[in-house]
Amino acid sequence: MTARCTAMRPILLLLAACGSSAPVATRAPAAATPVPHRAPTLASTATSSAKRAPAIFAELVQPHRSWKLPAEIVSVHDGRTTRTKGEVTCTTDATVAGDGWRVELACEGMALADRLTETYEITNAGMWVAPTGGDDKRSAAQRFRLAATPVAYEHRDEHDEPDFPNGSLITAAPRNGAWCISDDYWGGDEGGTTLCFEAGKGITGAAAFFSGGFTDDLYVGDVKRN
Repeated sequence: MTARCTAMRPILLLLAACGSSAPVATRAPAAATPVPHRAPTLASTATSSAKRAPAIFAELVQPHRSWKLPAEIVSVHDGRTTRTKGEVTCTTDATVAGDGWRVELACEGMALADRLTETYEITNAGMWVAPTGGDDKRSAAQRFRLAATPVAYEHRDEHDEPDFPNGSLITAAPRNGAWCISDDYWGGDEGGTTLCFEAGKGITGAAAFFSGGFTDDLYVGDVKRN
């Protein structure tokens, strides 16, 4: 997960939500999103046209895979911090569709794990979040997550409305041989998720958080902590 004080900086400057007395550095311009900006259009029925998946995605596009990883929830409620350890199991079910794969990800085992549930579309060009339906207005760049040859990037959408500043930040970054994709949002409540996966291993880590009067952070496997 991206560092919350960085991802939420427009709000933090107003509300000092992170509680840090250190000065906040001026934000550098966001890196250009290295996408093929053209999102895939996957057929609803399987075909034989899908080729071997890029190495970074190969474990995710198997018909059924499962990873059980150690996990911890760090909660701050009414100024009191509690830590709860456990395990989270993430499962992928992939089907061949058109010239790519549709991958259903589901995670369970601890609170917030279900926030990682997502459907992805993967091709030889990259990885996108699948549209949620005909009324999904997100652009290809907003749904894009990682190129087949991974490159670190961020895609930031900010809406500095006087009464309700809000926005989102999507990033991809390397971590210990894996690549981690994060999707954070802010505007009233704050929340976000991170998914890390590595060629030859599949899912190596994940995270989810929610902040709205209290804060819950879920850390799974090898993932950056706030």
